[in-house]
Amino acid sequence: MTTVLRWRMLWLALVTGLLTATAVAHPLPNSLVTVRPGFGRITFEIHTPAPDLAIAMRTDRSVTVINATTVGRYYLRHVALADGVGRPVPLKITAARLIDATDPDVGRYSEWRVFIAAPAMPGGGSQFVLSYDAVIHQIPNHVAFVRIEAGPGCAAGPRDVGVISYDFATRSIEPISMDLETGSMTSGFTAIIATGFFHVLSGLDHILFLIALLMVVPFKPAHNRWHFVGMNGEALRRFLAISGAFTLGHSVSLAAGTFGFDAVPVQLTEVLVAVSIIVAALHALRPIFPKREWMVAGGFGLIHGLAFSETLAALDLDVDAKIAALFGFNIGVEAAQLIVMIVALPALTISGAEWLARPRQLVLLTIGGLASLWILQRIGMIALPGWLIW
Repeated sequence: MTTVLRWRMLWLALVTGLLTATAVAHPLPNSLVTVRPGFGRITFEIHTPAPDLAIAMRTDRSVTVINATTVGRYYLRHVALADGVGRPVPLKITAARLIDATDPDVGRYSEWRVFIAAPAMPGGGSQFVLSYDAVIHQIPNHVAFVRIEAGPGCAAGPRDVGVISYDFATRSIEPISMDLETGSMTSGFTAIIATGFFHVLSGLDHILFLIALLMVVPFKPAHNRWHFVGMNGEALRRFLAISGAFTLGHSVSLAAGTFGFDAVPVQLTEVLVAVSIIVAALHALRPIFPKREWMVAGGFGLIHGLAFSETLAALDLDVDAKIAALFGFNIGVEAAQLIVMIVALPALTISGAEWLARPRQLVLLTIGGLASLWILQRIGMIALPGWLIW
């Protein structure tokens, strides 16, 4: 039995076993920061999944126990507010509670809810800058959505959403500017586009699926093996068909999932995303569904789109705001996918070189191995460090 065949059998057995496992871990939401102005002060209500917060806090050697006091101190170190002219606004923790939260898609999970109060500054003014890096500084694919809630100090409702996320290009976490009178944030629509863009580029699972599926484009199947033919016209058509089918699939399910029209539980969606990577890697090692890659790309694209939609579905937005967020997020997703395709295309032209055969197999085995770890993590069988959680 060849090494590749042994790996294939091991992965298939692993996937079968994992899908029948009774223990299920739920993928967790991102953080949500609700800003409530009025009555001479500004109140921040922060919702953060407890497991993610624990990962971030355990990197601080001064933290020996996680409780309401240490959680409050942590947020005071990672949240800052300044007024329109740059003066720091003092913050005070008013409460920190660990609760059992329930989400219609995610299910039950533990969540910290932290309440922070800021006094109104002398001279008034509605312009503020919020600096926030809680959890994100340790889990870079975690994001915080910021919404301004209607109240005595805000004439408009939460029609705009700001997003605080890690910028992989600059390796920084940028603050956002808020206008509490109008309820708007400068990073609203552009931040949603950026969130979709970096959701793909920082979401290694989505990239690996597309790369593994595209790796077979310059090859033709014969006698249960792949034979390199180069990037000819047929290969280019397959390249476009796979990419187009994946785009169509995830765009449809992204829209459906964002508005709640999805019947697949979130935890199963996340496991199936990892399974799709294993299937694509196995196919790139030995032909399983030759010349039908576009069908697999479209089918699994539906699953990946549901995973994309988890980011937007949790936001409590009205229909108009949700449509705008969906449009911006999808622009970002497609832009990131286009970059992956542009980078992959020239690499595919030389992928059949004899000296690349062994590295190519090693890459595919690594991709399959990572996906297997993600399945184990997503059903709660193992814990992974923050930088490996995608």
